[in-house]
Amino acid sequence: MMTHRFPDVVVLLPGLIGSGLAKDGKPIWGTSPGALWSVVAGGALKQLMLTGADNGDDDIGDGIVATGLISNPELIPGLWKQGGYTRLSQSIVESLDLARNENFFEFPYDWRRDNRVSARKLARLAETWLARWREKSGNKEAKLDTRKNPPISGALMGSVQCLPDDRLRAA
Repeated sequence: MMTHRFPDVVVLLPGLIGSGLAKDGKPIWGTSPGALWSVVAGGALKQLMLTGADNGDDDIGDGIVATGLISNPELIPGLWKQGGYTRLSQSIVESLDLARNENFFEFPYDWRRDNRVSARKLARLAETWLARWREKSGNKEAKLDTRKNPPISGALMGSVQCLPDDRLRAA
């Protein structure tokens, strides 16, 4: 049995536009050079548009998927970093003594879509993460704790609080 200071599973939910997106494996939203170039010169904004009503299906067939949380870009390498979730994520892991992909997970989602689609996906993943952590840690009472960037709207949070047996606590 492992011992960690924090007994529960923590999920970091980014705010609106806080997840990187790729179309057919090529970045179209994020802070990577490819994604930035795609927005500036490559028509990414047009690709990001939903062409019809969101039907609520898990996959709408447009080839766009969430690839990760927006990282902190270095505007002047080594001197000036801006925005993103890299530092927030690392701070949570270090301050709570968490283990990535054991009791700490980041949840990128396609922010263009209906939040209920992301909530269903999070509910499925959370079930798995929580079961694995309970088994690995020996803490059968472990709960799911979500961390989100405080200034960001809690719209997704409101959609996910439907998880059964009160396993979700908002930070």
